[in-house]
Amino acid sequence: MNIMAMELTRAVAAVAALGSSSAQFSTLTDAQVLAARGPIADLLRLSNTAAALLAGTIAHRSRPELGQSGLAARHGFSTPTLMVQDATGLSRMEAGRLLAVGVLMNETETAERRAEEAVREAERVAQATADALADAERAAELDAVREAERAAAWATLHPDLPPLPVAAPRPVLPMATVDPVEPVVVPWQAPILHAVTAGTFSPGVGDALLRGLGTLDQAITAEKLAGALRVLLVEVPGMHTEQAYKRARRMRDDLDAAGIQAREKQARDDTTWSLWRRADGMVTLHALLAPEQGEMWMATYDALTSPRRGGVRFVDPERAAWAQRVKDDPRTLDQIAADSFTQLLKLGADADPNTMFGGRRPVVQIIVTEPDRPTTIADPAADTTAAPTAGSIAGPARTGPAPAAETTESGTTQSGTPGSRSATSAFGYLEGNPAPVSAETIDRHLCDTGYLGILFSQSGQPLNVGRDERLFNREQRRALAARDGGCRWPGCDQPPSWTEAHHIKMWSDQGPSNINFAISLCAHHHMLLHNRHWTIHLQNDQYWLQPPIEIDPEQTLIALPSKNPLMAEHLPLDQLLPTPPGADTADSHPSRDGGLDQLDQRDGDDPTPGRPHDDDRN
Repeated sequence: MNIMAMELTRAVAAVAALGSSSAQFSTLTDAQVLAARGPIADLLRLSNTAAALLAGTIAHRSRPELGQSGLAARHGFSTPTLMVQDATGLSRMEAGRLLAVGVLMNETETAERRAEEAVREAERVAQATADALADAERAAELDAVREAERAAAWATLHPDLPPLPVAAPRPVLPMATVDPVEPVVVPWQAPILHAVTAGTFSPGVGDALLRGLGTLDQAITAEKLAGALRVLLVEVPGMHTEQAYKRARRMRDDLDAAGIQAREKQARDDTTWSLWRRADGMVTLHALLAPEQGEMWMATYDALTSPRRGGVRFVDPERAAWAQRVKDDPRTLDQIAADSFTQLLKLGADADPNTMFGGRRPVVQIIVTEPDRPTTIADPAADTTAAPTAGSIAGPARTGPAPAAETTESGTTQSGTPGSRSATSAFGYLEGNPAPVSAETIDRHLCDTGYLGILFSQSGQPLNVGRDERLFNREQRRALAARDGGCRWPGCDQPPSWTEAHHIKMWSDQGPSNINFAISLCAHHHMLLHNRHWTIHLQNDQYWLQPPIEIDPEQTLIALPSKNPLMAEHLPLDQLLPTPPGADTADSHPSRDGGLDQLDQRDGDDPTPGRPHDDDRN
């Protein structure tokens, strides 16, 4: 029995022991429920791996060159994907992705087997050549001995005659019949197959890596993608498919910054807009929008509906009253959105943002590091001598300043103007969206709306927004949005506009409202932290989450890296060793559970750009 079969047998037995009905599962203790996640996840992963292997076999036996004699065609399926879909019950898209992984597994195993055979054949050829050379050398030596013996015998028998001429030794040549063996190239994706079969991650994550890294082109070689894959194989275990795809896509963007503009154009070309009237008079709208367009729609939708969807909590009286009206509205969420977008079309550019959006106009921000700005624009008045790095952001000027992204690259002058980095390698990100934007898009937004610079230290902390006031102000919240990129709780993907500023050390405990003592958390995780007694520490310029004893008796610290792609690699976590919990260090500031601080009710401007954002909580 192979390793996969043994693991599958164990997983099936462990899952079967849990029961087969809701009544049996309801009797499990919390500890048993938590423990059951492991074997169930193993069973899903192993069964999906087996399904991928089956899909690859179906694809191989249904190759186009087989025509109607292929396996899928013989059983009435026009494509292997449809046969896999019929066998698994998956959607066509899911079946196609499973098939892609299975085909890769099949092709990789075949290539590796051929490579091993080629190596063995090359070794055989090399040995045969060496043997032939050795035989030729021995034959030449024997000929020379025989010639010498013949000459000596001639001289003995005929001493009065001239010596017998000795024949020249024959040349030693290799076997002319041995042909060199052509090397077999193993696909650069082979490590994905090995990780899937070894159980490092599921076929779904493997497919996410394939889609995220993309295909070869003139600029991106197999060697470059293989190098990126080596990095991803260390980072990806433990991620779900969406996280793995985003990380792989970001890796591809880093490798192929020049191709971002082409991908932007492709997104624009793929844009669709369908509007039609049904027979009953209802009007149907279906659209596929490029990220730059879509984020504006997302920002508007969030601004209109966030109080009904668990968004941030407003405490400013006017904003809180607007949020309460939205919550109490008898219409459904879909009706609110439909009515509001229709009203926006009626009002057009004269829409009253205080009425429609609770005091905030929806905006979309583009975050870009200082050296990546494609044009040189005079820096706004700011103290640029305080830090060696700076960042900038393009965004609608009418909405006020917006957050900037950090950079750790050299190239920022004392005045804060961009360095000489080529525009073809520059790119930024739409806040809350994983798709990068090209230098040309950044330049267009800078021309239209300008930018605001925020300085960051080498450790990734904003330097020109700190205040000695009790409550976090608008500038600090903008810097938090740029630094954190959203809720920093592990696995949470809420964007910056849905986060609240958490005091790592409460003001009542002499905790200042400095930016390095704040971290972005969504409302759900902010309440979870206080209610369930989690704590956050700042150590070695990195934030760490400490679970309560009831969750982890050892209270192992969990790293909280930034969700901003431009800051994700700023501080390598493997080089930041946390101080053990409870140690008394100068820069270790645990948060406290307990009551929430009174929030700032003075700031009527939008505290964070993008979707509607709440004021601070402790």
